[in-house]
Amino acid sequence: MSSGPLPHPLLLADIGGTNARFAWVEKPGDPPGPLLRLATRDFANAESAFVHAVGHFGMAPGTLILAIAGPREGSTIPLTNADWTVDMAALAGRFQCGGVLFNDFEALALALPFLEGEALIPIGPWTPAPTGVRVAVGPGTGLGVAALADAGGRFMPLSSEGAHVGFGPLSREEERLFRQVERVEGRITAEVLLSGPGLARLHAARMVLQDRGGEHRDAAAITAEALSHPTGQAAETVRLFLAFLARFAGDLAVTFRAEGGVFIGGGIVPRLMPLLDPQAFRMNFEAKAPVVGLAQKCPCAVIKGEAALIGMAAYGATPERFLIPDDGRTV
Repeated sequence: MSSGPLPHPLLLADIGGTNARFAWVEKPGDPPGPLLRLATRDFANAESAFVHAVGHFGMAPGTLILAIAGPREGSTIPLTNADWTVDMAALAGRFQCGGVLFNDFEALALALPFLEGEALIPIGPWTPAPTGVRVAVGPGTGLGVAALADAGGRFMPLSSEGAHVGFGPLSREEERLFRQVERVEGRITAEVLLSGPGLARLHAARMVLQDRGGEHRDAAAITAEALSHPTGQAAETVRLFLAFLARFAGDLAVTFRAEGGVFIGGGIVPRLMPLLDPQAFRMNFEAKAPVVGLAQKCPCAVIKGEAALIGMAAYGATPERFLIPDDGRTV
């Protein structure tokens, strides 16, 4: 356990299948600085993107703290939805500094104790238990899931591949729909439905059931149409997407006994808030018989902004507040 701040300045990176976000922290306690957003597809590999980012900020980092959308294996993470492998040891050697590697939602979990006020949009009553387990979930290019436990006054992130659990229908109408959903490697998982591509799959399946099977649009087009025509078919798809998200978020709530709150991150849901009915969302979230009472104790909110960067900055400033296993992630 480090007894003081990691060497500053920090270069923070939150890298997903679509976007790579970088921010600078000059000294401990500073908020992450101006955001540099790059398209992952514009760079052949992680090192070229980091060289660009360091050149943009114009000085050498003291520590790299990285959040990568993929399963971590020691000091490397292959991105799940892009053709990159991030090697922490190689990057730290390239810039002659230290480094710490997190899964992207593991890093988001680090931020959860520090989010309040305008950083959150509560869905229903917001009364989190101060020492309760917190859960982060969020649709984006893929679906992220992680938790944060209070371990004797220190915060311990719990990474997860919960996006890849099976997801099934609950009614005959949903059974008809699920028969039309495009499977991925033979399965319908939470991520197959609750992601940008998942929103497109849901809409395509709905259109097949309405004899409009040639209609294929991506998540951005569906979202834009839904927001401009809230009574149209795209809006109905979005409402179904949000109902499934509420159901899955409630499953996570009872899995972890998340009385500290379920926090919905990612880039999709904040844009869908005009179509989110809090009462309907909580109804789907809480429909967890025979443990309805437990689900009702778990508050839920949507995260605004780049929260993973806040979590990494907090870790860099006060690593002693966190319980992070010494498992090859630090160089």
